[in-house]
Amino acid sequence: MSSHQKLKEDPELAGEEAPIVVKKKKCNFWLWVAVSQVIVFIFLILAICGVFDSLTDDANESGAAGTMETLALNEKSVNVEDEDNGQDGDSYMTGDTAPNIIFLIANDIGYADISHHNGEFSTPNIDAILKSGVEFTRFYSHHSSTPSRMALLTGRLAWKLGAQFPEELQGMMTGHIPYAEKTYAEVTKEMGYDNYYVGHWGAGYATWGMTPLGRGWDRFMGSFGSKNGYYTHTTDHFEEWLDVYDMWEDQDVFVDDKMTYSEDLFLQKSLQYLEEAKESGKPFTLTYASQTAHSPIDDDSPSLNPPTIWMECNQDNAPLAGREYYCNKVKYLDYTWGLLIDYLKTHDMWDNTIIFISSDNGALPFADNLDSSDWGCNWPMRGGKYSNFEGGIKVWAGMSGGLVPEDVRGTTFDGLTHIADFGSTAMRLSMTSNQLSERRSLTGTEKSVDGKNLYYFEEHDLIVHNVPTQFLPSWMTANCSNWAATDGHWKYIVGSQCGLYDSGWHNFPGQESVLMSSNPEKFNAGGGYCSDGCLFDLSIDQNEYLDVSEEYPTIREYFKELTDAIYIGGFDEEYHSGQPGDEDYRGYQKDKILRPYLNEAAIADYVSRMETVDYNFDYDYYNTPQLWIGDYDGENSPFGSDDDDATIN
Repeated sequence: MSSHQKLKEDPELAGEEAPIVVKKKKCNFWLWVAVSQVIVFIFLILAICGVFDSLTDDANESGAAGTMETLALNEKSVNVEDEDNGQDGDSYMTGDTAPNIIFLIANDIGYADISHHNGEFSTPNIDAILKSGVEFTRFYSHHSSTPSRMALLTGRLAWKLGAQFPEELQGMMTGHIPYAEKTYAEVTKEMGYDNYYVGHWGAGYATWGMTPLGRGWDRFMGSFGSKNGYYTHTTDHFEEWLDVYDMWEDQDVFVDDKMTYSEDLFLQKSLQYLEEAKESGKPFTLTYASQTAHSPIDDDSPSLNPPTIWMECNQDNAPLAGREYYCNKVKYLDYTWGLLIDYLKTHDMWDNTIIFISSDNGALPFADNLDSSDWGCNWPMRGGKYSNFEGGIKVWAGMSGGLVPEDVRGTTFDGLTHIADFGSTAMRLSMTSNQLSERRSLTGTEKSVDGKNLYYFEEHDLIVHNVPTQFLPSWMTANCSNWAATDGHWKYIVGSQCGLYDSGWHNFPGQESVLMSSNPEKFNAGGGYCSDGCLFDLSIDQNEYLDVSEEYPTIREYFKELTDAIYIGGFDEEYHSGQPGDEDYRGYQKDKILRPYLNEAAIADYVSRMETVDYNFDYDYYNTPQLWIGDYDGENSPFGSDDDDATIN
C-alpha cells in the first residue's frame, strides 16, 4: 500500500501523524517460557517433515510482489529492459519467428467518438479491433499531436524530448526528435526489420534527417505538417505562407492523383508496403498515422466529405453540419482500417502480426462560444485536446492481431498504461532474449525508455504527464502551459485559462455541459481552472468533478514538489528545456511546397542576412527575393510553374 493510499484511508492523518499510545501490561515470565518451548518443538517437527521446503520460493515471490517499491521517476527498475521473459533458449517474446508490428494511430478522435464507448455513430471495425484483443482501459496519451507522436516513436515521455507546450510542430519550425534519442524504427532496423510509415508525421522536418527517412523508416508516404486539406493536401502556415503543399512519397513531392482523398492514399500505400514485405520475407513494422479526424473538417475542396458518406451522419441542425463531416470522416477511417485488417487475414499475414491501436489525444470538444465545427466528444470526461484533464489525455487503445494469446483475447487490462509503451514494446518484440541481453538497453545506448512492456501487461506506478517548458515560442504565453502527474489513484493537475476551453465538461450539443458560464457551482467544485493546482481521487472520481486538494494537502504537496523539482532543475537530468517553435523564415519555398530546407546554402544565407542587417525585426524576409531556395532548384517545379505567386490548384 502506497503512502498516498494510506492517507486516503486515514484522512485525519493527512496533515500530521497521530500519536501512538501504548498501554503496559504485566507479564508472567514462566508461562511465557513454557509457551515458547511448545511452539519451538512444534516447528522442529514440521521442519523435519519438510513442510517448509515447498514454501520457500512462493514466500519469496509473494514478499517481492507485496512490497511497495518507492515511486521512481524513470521507473527503470521495472521497465521492459529488465524483465525476464521466462522462456527457455533464444526466442522472441511471441515465439520462434520475429513478429510483424502494426500501429494504427487516429488523429483527434475523442473517447466518446467510437461506438464501443457509446458514441453517436457506429465504428464497427475499430470496435472489433479493440474487442478481438486486449483493450487498455486506463491508457494515456499526451495532450496534443506532436508530444504524443514523439512519445510513441521513441518510448520516451514528451517532457524529456522538449515537446511540452500545447501545440504541434508545423511548417516553419525547426523542432524535432532529438538526435540522441532512438526511435523504435531505428531499433527494429538493427534487428533486421523493414519499416514503413504512412500518414501524418508531425515530429520535425527541417532537414531530411528529421523526417521518417532519417529516423529509421525505409519507406514514407504522407505529410510532414498538419492541418492539410484531405483532398488538396495544402494548408496555411502562420498568416504569411499560404496554400502550401505537403504530401510526399519518400523524397519526392507526391503529385500523382494530388486531389485523391488522403486516407485513400494512405491505404493504397499501406497495402503496397504489405505486399512488398510479404515478398521480401523480412519482419516489418507498419505505422499508419491517419489524418482523420484532424482539422480542417469543414474547409476543403472539392468536398467536405470523404468519398463515401453514411446516412447515420446526417445533421438536420445546420449549425452542426461540421459534426456531419466529422462523423463521415471517422466512419471512413473505420472502413479503411477494416480493409487493411481484411488484407492481413486474406494474405496469411494476420497470424504473425501484433497490432497496436489508439488515438493520439482527446478530441477538440464542442463549445457554444466557438466559431468552429471541428469538434469531437470526450464526454463524460473533463476537458479536451491541449489540456491534461482526462478528456485531453485518456484515450481509447488496444492490442490485437493473431499473436495476442488466445486466453486474453476479448479482455481488458486496467493497469496504468501510456502511448510511450507502444514504442517500447515494439523495440522489445523485435529482439530475442539473447539480443536483449547483449545490449546495454533496449535502445542500445545509455538512454532508457520510459515505456512498459504491454505484451507482458506491465503497468506504470507513476506517470508525469507533463512539466512546464523553460522555452516558449513568442506566440505563446506562460499561462497557456498546463501539467499533471498521476499514480493511477491520485492525479495532480495545474490547469490553464488560456485558449478556447474553460476546463469544463463538454457534452454533445443540446445536452447540458458543465462550464463556468452554465454551472459555476459545479465547475468551482472541480477546482475551477485549477491554475493553482488541483488534486483528484481517480479511484472514485474518474471524471475529475471534485477537487480534494484541501482535504489531502500532503498528497498535493508531494506532486507539486515533484513537478516543480523537474522544472526548476536537478531532479531529473533528462528534462528537456523545450523544442524551438517560432517561425523560421529560412523555410519559405518559392514553389510553395513544405520541404526540408536546412541545407548549407540556406544556413549561409540566413547567417549573412543576420550579419548585414540590424537585429530590429524590421527586415522583410517575406518580400525580399531569396538567394537560396532549399532543395528546390528553382527551375523544375513539380506543378509546372516557377512564378513566385504560383498556387496549387
